Amino acid sequence: MAKASTVYSPRARGSAMHDAMAEARRALARLMRILVLRGAGLALLLAAAAALLALLSYHSGDPSINNANGREAANWMGPFGAVAADLLLQSFGFAALCALAPLLAWGARAVMGRSLKYAMWRAVAWPLGTVTVAAGLGVLPAPESLPAGAGGLIGIAARGLSAHAALVWSAPWLTFVMPLVLLAVGLPLSFLATGLKARPLARAFANVPAGMIWLGGM
Repeated sequence: MAKASTVYSPRARGSAMHDAMAEARRALARLMRILVLRGAGLALLLAAAAALLALLSYHSGDPSINNANGREAANWMGPFGAVAADLLLQSFGFAALCALAPLLAWGARAVMGRSLKYAMWRAVAWPLGTVTVAAGLGVLPAPESLPAGAGGLIGIAARGLSAHAALVWSAPWLTFVMPLVLLAVGLPLSFLATGLKARPLARAFANVPAGMIWLGGM
């Protein structure tokens, strides 16, 4: 039985050009995705860093929504930073740091071109962690330097609800236990939202003393 002969036919020049253009479009699309990801990450990182600086430089005497005065804002981020810091601290107290930590981590990952795994779950854990930490911090004594205590208005509300539950059920311990439970739940949620891993962070902190000793010996 005779074998069928195979005839080699070179690809048309137009087909090769079409493939090259398609590959160039795919490369350009990948480049645009990377640029958009890193640009959005940089914007998020800068915004979160500005909010963090506003918190760190908060001054109770700065003009804000609840403190209208003619003073010049001492906040490092100016009048806008003074208002933003006041709103964050009134709402969440020290838990405002939990609201900013994931944004800083997400922005840094995006700038480095790294995607965020389980982004939807982390986006859900972000507000839940912030609110529950604020509620738990309500049990702490209110610092005079903060506008609404250690947990902000959320902490004040949680402390009031805990005191009411303790009164209704004749269990005074609930006044302290309920906020502590919320704090114990909120801190892991806030850490989960950042997308960071505990083991590398633990190694980094463990190396801090060795780094300080090395610097001291220079």
